[in-house]
Amino acid sequence: MALNTNIVEGNVELPSYVLFKKSDTLHYFAMCRKGSALLIDSESKLNFLRDGTIAYINHDAECSLLLGRGQQSWIFTSWEREIDICCNLKENQTSIMLVSDCNEAVSHVYSEIYNHKADLDAIKNLSFGLINLLIHELTRSKVPLNNSVKTEENNSTIKNLTQLIRSSPQRNWNLSTAAEIAGYSVCHLSRVFKTQLRMGFPEFVERSRSDIALQLLISTDKPTTIIAELSGFSTTQSMRNALKLYSGFLPSEIRGRFGE
Repeated sequence: MALNTNIVEGNVELPSYVLFKKSDTLHYFAMCRKGSALLIDSESKLNFLRDGTIAYINHDAECSLLLGRGQQSWIFTSWEREIDICCNLKENQTSIMLVSDCNEAVSHVYSEIYNHKADLDAIKNLSFGLINLLIHELTRSKVPLNNSVKTEENNSTIKNLTQLIRSSPQRNWNLSTAAEIAGYSVCHLSRVFKTQLRMGFPEFVERSRSDIALQLLISTDKPTTIIAELSGFSTTQSMRNALKLYSGFLPSEIRGRFGE
């Protein structure tokens, strides 16, 4: 039985490719521990992957993974098509899911594999168990994937506020305006964001706008000037800087490969 697990880590200065060639036998799981990437299929369809995202790549799919700038840490697992656990998977399938949406055992097993990265051959049974878990997650019913920035919103006031920011990115968001909407003092709201969302308010706003811009770049052919405006950025340069910081890609790198 061919079962292989590899860990790829390092700093990426310019986006670079990992290729998955069409195979008669091999299935793949690619899990992003840290970093970002664009999963590109044979029809040039894009999916954006970030921390905590898992991509399943069927043996019959031909894909490439374009790693973004910055620190990258990935766990790649491949196995033979003939293994019985593959029987419930659809042919020609590429699927995306989040670790946070899976059974907590998935996160635990991935952590154990990473902790034993110095001797991966000694934990093949653990890798085989992980594949079983992930295939179960793929074949059960799921809510649609929301691959946006993940936050921990522990009260309805903050949840409503963050939803409003995401739905109205063009608004001139600042801490004073947000505090007035939430009914909090400026100092208290700032503290709540750093405690519950693990980032400051300005960063959350910029990340949210970046996510919207990224999805528009992937899913539409709108000019970048229009996308910047729709996403709430004052200029295309500010959008460019934010995308480079939070996604690891420039608009031209997303659009340039496939044409605008």
